[in-house]
Amino acid sequence: MMQKAQPLTRLATLLISAIILLAHPLEVWAERPPLTMQPEYTLLVCSDPHIMAPELVVQEGSAFDEALRSDRKLLLESVQIFDELVEEALEIRPDLFLICGDLTKDGELASYRYLTQRLDRLAEAGIKVLVVPGNHDINNPHAQVYLGDHTTTTEYVTPEQFVQIMAPYGYDSSSSISRGPALCYVSEPLPGLRIIGIDACQYDDNIANNYPTTAGRLDEERIQWIEEQVRQANAQGKQVIAMMHHGIVEHFPGQSLLAKEYLIQDYDRIAERLAGAGLQYVFTGHFHAQDIAAKSCNQSVIHDIETGSTVTYPCPYRLVEVTPTELRISSRQIALAMPSQRASGGMISLQDYAYQHLELGMNDLARFLTEHLESQDSGSVIAPYKGVIEQAIPELKPLFMEIYTNHLQGDEQGLHHNPDSTARMTEPYPGDLFDQTKGLIQGLVPSLTQQIELFETALHDTSVSDNNVSLPYDHTARLDRQRLAKSKP
Repeated sequence: MMQKAQPLTRLATLLISAIILLAHPLEVWAERPPLTMQPEYTLLVCSDPHIMAPELVVQEGSAFDEALRSDRKLLLESVQIFDELVEEALEIRPDLFLICGDLTKDGELASYRYLTQRLDRLAEAGIKVLVVPGNHDINNPHAQVYLGDHTTTTEYVTPEQFVQIMAPYGYDSSSSISRGPALCYVSEPLPGLRIIGIDACQYDDNIANNYPTTAGRLDEERIQWIEEQVRQANAQGKQVIAMMHHGIVEHFPGQSLLAKEYLIQDYDRIAERLAGAGLQYVFTGHFHAQDIAAKSCNQSVIHDIETGSTVTYPCPYRLVEVTPTELRISSRQIALAMPSQRASGGMISLQDYAYQHLELGMNDLARFLTEHLESQDSGSVIAPYKGVIEQAIPELKPLFMEIYTNHLQGDEQGLHHNPDSTARMTEPYPGDLFDQTKGLIQGLVPSLTQQIELFETALHDTSVSDNNVSLPYDHTARLDRQRLAKSKP
């Protein structure tokens, strides 16, 4: 019972966290001397494709319905979506294709076969590919086959198998300079550009615990190894970028409390150390959102560039033009026509389809929150307010939906001001609903007034663009404390 509830608890945490989103201000770097790289490279960065082999669902039924109810990813469509991303990559022809973890649904060997077939297509076309593991990918006891109303286990991938399967994509001598601790590596896929693949996952005890660990950590050995790779690259005049699954900078105040499993343990101290070594950019995933955050560390800045999931609204990826002096980042959304899940039928965009899928998940979240409230005993702090809150949950569902989807796509513009999410809403709510809710909560629990004011501020992302921005690259690690201006899409 605990295992089934955890994914919904996580979704509830994400929605609560989304209410207090507030991005950190970013800062810029001064110009640096020329590097030993070509004038410009194009990177395609994606994350969390969660590829699921179709044969894992032998028969749809209550077992798979329960899996979807507790974790609203487009799992059945994951292969189709990734196929379209591959087609778009073949048209764009980036120099490098990066995947920031959660390559598979739950680490099933069968799912890896589908993934590698598609990565091989990119490699055959001359596009270099590098990957890192996510928390779903290794030693996952949830690797299952769905048989109507029940499941059975299927073969999961071990760390040793992961290295063998992903050998051409960062884990053999042809794709990396050297291997580091755990499943870390350093690669120079393009002249003058070093990529550090960081494994921050904790999978050693997954099988014994019968649950995949969501949180990430870097032990001292890995930290020292990363520092050394960064220093070496800088000393040699190389440009260096890292990627890992978990975040290293908070993407909103309170993330370390409300959603700490999406950051590496002791993230603040480690960010300072890596920034001090000269690491400026880390591409991450895990939270399924488009967001860019930065942390100033003495005379250094480290940026966490988080990319959303291909199987969660709005199904994005990033294009990054890397020059000796800057990273020019833009966001795209996978273009795919899908059948509508509503009675009107017809074909709709993948983004509309993914939005509808999340709306269905909100119904499950409302039920979950109600059940959670009903389980509270009379001594609970919220016990006196259970009736009021239970009544408010269905009415607040559209509000949660907009706040959550606004964060997923980045550049939050406030309620009713994001044209994408507002246009897709099927259950509109009054423009003053947030004010009504704020008044209700402040009346019931006056001590939450300060938090509510933070929520109100957090509905607007006032930092640089999460989707279209140019970030200077400084090899000399000198800090210019001007605020970055948003670039035009």
